[in-house]
Amino acid sequence: MRQSYANPFDSAPPPTTECRSAGHAGGTAGVTPAAALDNSGTIALLQQWAQEDATDDPAAISKAEEDLAQFKTALNANRPPDKPVFL
Repeated sequence: MRQSYANPFDSAPPPTTECRSAGHAGGTAGVTPAAALDNSGTIALLQQWAQEDATDDPAAISKAEEDLAQFKTALNANRPPDKPVFL
């Protein structure tokens, strides 16, 4: 039997929907759809990190762009020449 998922960030349990797929024995089960989960805390944290990492320093921006170009080159080095990840 499947246990229900408890989101530690919500005071109320997440909403559930019925699963009526043909392959599911019994016909129904409590399923929490991904769209129903509240991701606002995670999104707020990612936005905070982006603001903390933001810079107007031309040297830092140039270094970050150089690092990214090296990273892309390294990823493409392990790929077939006709199928690069980054162009």
